[in-house]
Amino acid sequence: RRVLFRSEVLWGGAPTINADIEDKLLTPIFEYFPNIKEMMFSTNSLLGFERGIKPYIDCLQNISDNLNRIIRFVLQISIDGPKEITDKSRNRKDITEIILQNVKDTAEYAAKNCKNKFRLLLDTKPTVSPESWDYLLSNNKVKEWFEFFYKLSKDTEAIIKNNPNVEEY
Repeated sequence: RRVLFRSEVLWGGAPTINADIEDKLLTPIFEYFPNIKEMMFSTNSLLGFERGIKPYIDCLQNISDNLNRIIRFVLQISIDGPKEITDKSRNRKDITEIILQNVKDTAEYAAKNCKNKFRLLLDTKPTVSPESWDYLLSNNKVKEWFEFFYKLSKDTEAIIKNNPNVEEY
């Protein structure tokens, strides 16, 4: 008797590290559990779009097509806020630009390639330490922080607006 799983969530480490074996991991799970309709993971996207995120989109699109069922991929990309927050918290001076480019690349690819019964929900996840909140509060930058995410959301929304299979959360 099969368990009625409805979603598959990958946690621990960065799932994109295993992007080269995503098909071996995901296909048997989706074949065996016919009720799984959603897969989710969170990534800092350090491996980049091509190596880390695109393989999962392609794999899940293929699984959806082959099994002829709706599959929703909830992709959460971690970014902490503007450059002075993200670069500091991730201890790398160029990381903000890398993450922002990966969000853009993901949105552009998804807008052109997500079709049929495959759905992508693209989300960003701010992870802010107590030190970062202290910085934002003491430097009167809380509004700036929220505006950063608002702009990111609007930019992403503009890219994906013509594809009903892609949403920005």
